[in-house]
Amino acid sequence: MKKTYQQLLAISALLLALTVMIATALSSLAWLSDKRSQAPNLTSSVQGSYFESGDGLPETRDEEGNIIHSPFEIKYPMQLYYFAWLQALGVFNHEEEDNAGTLQQYYFRLSDDLDMTGIELPPIGTQTFPFVGNFDGENHKISNLTVTNKNSDFYGRPTYDSSIETEVANGAQIIGFFGVIGTTGTQVDDTVNGEGTVTAKGSVTIGRTTYTYSSTVNEVKNFLLDTVTVKTETPASNKTLIGIAAGYVNGKMSGVGVYNGSIEVASGLSPLDSDNITDKISCYSLVGYSKVAVDAYVAKEGPTGNEWGGSVGMTDAHTRLTAAYSSSTTPSYVYRKYRNLFYDIN
Repeated sequence: MKKTYQQLLAISALLLALTVMIATALSSLAWLSDKRSQAPNLTSSVQGSYFESGDGLPETRDEEGNIIHSPFEIKYPMQLYYFAWLQALGVFNHEEEDNAGTLQQYYFRLSDDLDMTGIELPPIGTQTFPFVGNFDGENHKISNLTVTNKNSDFYGRPTYDSSIETEVANGAQIIGFFGVIGTTGTQVDDTVNGEGTVTAKGSVTIGRTTYTYSSTVNEVKNFLLDTVTVKTETPASNKTLIGIAAGYVNGKMSGVGVYNGSIEVASGLSPLDSDNITDKISCYSLVGYSKVAVDAYVAKEGPTGNEWGGSVGMTDAHTRLTAAYSSSTTPSYVYRKYRNLFYDIN
């Protein structure tokens, strides 16, 4: 009898543990369960609920080589979806615990190729909550991706407290795989620090408070977008700025390739801010507008010589197209088919 009682206790404990594990998983998976809005469980461990591993800090190891801290790891399509929505809700835009007036900057990394078929994302980073962290694709590919600002397109978008402002709810105006990288204001240089070096800083206003962040940390790099569609249908005030890789860049972007990308713009839309940003809906297609140099490339296959081949950068493409447009003769450039390949441009 005693043995049977102990066995029952062991089975009950196991069932309880399994129930907790399943409930934890479902709290995250609820986002994708159906078309109904679901609230993200922001009170639980962000690592356990939404990412494969990591605590969002730069990788550090102890003397024996064991990992102490590491970036949030994105290994599966759902985790990229969670990342985009958590960023839109401002989860990654809060003040450092021991450094008043400074935003905590998080690190993220891709650990595998992602096929995003059937999952549509909001832009990562908005005017309200711009992306000021560090995203390293580690030369992985994100394929079959759709980015949109139309709420009805999202499969199980989260609900959120009404006190959290986010323009995603009304249709983001700046859209791309990354919507807003860095602040849409100006960047300023910090004073010389104790080591005699200058740290570039940006500033961003959230609500009524202005925070600073390190522009050196703020970086998006090293990935290929393979078959990607970015569409703007319902931006607030019918004004928009759109790019495939990013809508607005005021940070560092490097080693980013686009293969078979397209932009869809609803009729009747106008440029976001003709006076202060640009009088175009998109300046470069790959990037809507950038305050800094960007290494975003179209990955394509072609011969050498006078024809266009290999990776074509935005600046070089603009120069060639301008020359072709101004020329009285038709250039002999031949466009070749795209190749599914990541180009390391660094």
